[in-house]
Amino acid sequence: MALNTAAPSTMAKDSTSPSPSPSPRTAPARGRYVWAMIAVLVAPLLAKLHLILGFRLADPRLLHSGLGVDVVMPRGLATLDPNVAITSQALGHRAALDLLAGHIPWWNPYEGVGGPMAGEMQSAALFPLNLLLALPDGQLYMHLSLQLVAGLFTVLLMRRLGTSALAAGVAGLLFEFNGTFAWLANAVVNPIPFLPTVVLGVEEVRHRVVAGLRGGWAWIVAGLALSLYAGFPEVAYLDGLLVGAWTLARLPLHTKADLTAYAARVGLGVVGGLALAAPILIAFLGYLPYAFVGGHEGNGFRDAHVDAQHFVNLTIPYLFGRLADLPGGKVAGSGAASAATCPSVSWPWPSPAASDARCAACAGPWLPGPWRPWPRFMAFPSSAGSSPASRPSATPPFSAICRHRRNSPPRSWRGWRART
Repeated sequence: MALNTAAPSTMAKDSTSPSPSPSPRTAPARGRYVWAMIAVLVAPLLAKLHLILGFRLADPRLLHSGLGVDVVMPRGLATLDPNVAITSQALGHRAALDLLAGHIPWWNPYEGVGGPMAGEMQSAALFPLNLLLALPDGQLYMHLSLQLVAGLFTVLLMRRLGTSALAAGVAGLLFEFNGTFAWLANAVVNPIPFLPTVVLGVEEVRHRVVAGLRGGWAWIVAGLALSLYAGFPEVAYLDGLLVGAWTLARLPLHTKADLTAYAARVGLGVVGGLALAAPILIAFLGYLPYAFVGGHEGNGFRDAHVDAQHFVNLTIPYLFGRLADLPGGKVAGSGAASAATCPSVSWPWPSPAASDARCAACAGPWLPGPWRPWPRFMAFPSSAGSSPASRPSATPPFSAICRHRRNSPPRSWRGWRART
C-alpha cells in the first residue's frame, strides 16, 4: 500500500510543468530599453546642437542653391548633392506653404509655365514632416526628426527580435547616424527611417501569428505609406526588396495555418499601405510618362560602378580626405555603402592630423578643412523679396558667387552666424 500511495504522489510531482524562465519583458529589462530609447533620441540633438543654436548655418539655400552672395564657404562639402537646396528645400517649402494655406499642392505655378508639384515626388509635398519646411531652418528640424524616427524604430525592432538593450541602443545609434544621412541631405534620405518600421511590422505579425494573437500589420501600413509619401520612390523600392527578402526569411513553418495567416496579414499590410499612399501614387504614375528623368530612364546607370581604386573607401570612407578631396573628384560608392557607420556629426577640431578614426567618427563632410580654425560664414541672399517667377532660370556657378576666405578665423562663436 505504501508503494501504491507513493507512486501517484511521485507521478504528480514529475508531471508538474517547470517554472517559466525569466521573461525579457521584466521591469529591469524594460528600464534598460527605455535608456536605449533616450540615448537614440538625445544623440542627434547633441550632434547638431551647434546648428540648432545658430553657431553655424543650417539654411541650405545660402550654401547650395547658388543664390547666396558673398558666402564664405568652408573647405569640403557638407553634402554631395546640392538638390538639398535646389529641389528639396525650394519645392518642399512651397508645398508646405500651400498646405498651410489650405491648398493641396498638386501644381507648381513657378516652374516654367507650371508643372506637377506632388507628382514630381522630390518635393515630398504630402509627406507629414514636410510641414516643418515652413519654419526657419525647417530642413534642419526635418532631418533631425528623420534621424529620431530611424533610431527609435531600430531600437523597437531589435527589442522585438529579442536582443539586449545595449545591442538595441547601439543598433539604433548606428542606423540614425548612417552614411546616407552623413553624405546626403536631399529627398533621398526621407524614406530611410521607415525601413525598420516596416520590418518591425513583419516581425510583429510573425510574433502574433505564432502566439495565436490577432493583428500586427499596422506598422507595415504606416511604414509603407510614409516611405512612398517621403518623396524618393527609388529608395522606397530598394527598401521594399529588403522587406520582401526579410518576409521570406522569417516564414513561420510550424503549421500550414500559421504560414497562411502570416502571408495574409503581411499582404494585408502591403495593400493597406498602398491604399493609404494612393493619392501620391496616382500623381506620380500619372506624371511619370511625360516627365524628364535624365539618366534614370532606360539603361540609365546600369553600367555605373565603383572604380577599383575606390574599393578601400567602402570601409574607410575618408581615407583620401573629405567629400571634395577624393581622387579625381569622384565619390567612392553610395553614401549608404561607403559610410555605413559614419556619424553625421560636425565637430570644431581645427587639426585633421588627429587620426582617420576621428574623421570617420565625427563625419568628415562637416569638418571645415585642415590646419586652420573654422572659416567665417557671411551670407546675403540676392533674391530677398522676389518671387520665384522673377528669378533667372540659371544661376552663376558657385565659384563666381562664393569667396573662400582661408585666413579669416571667426572672432567669436557668434561670428559664425550668417548675417542676412
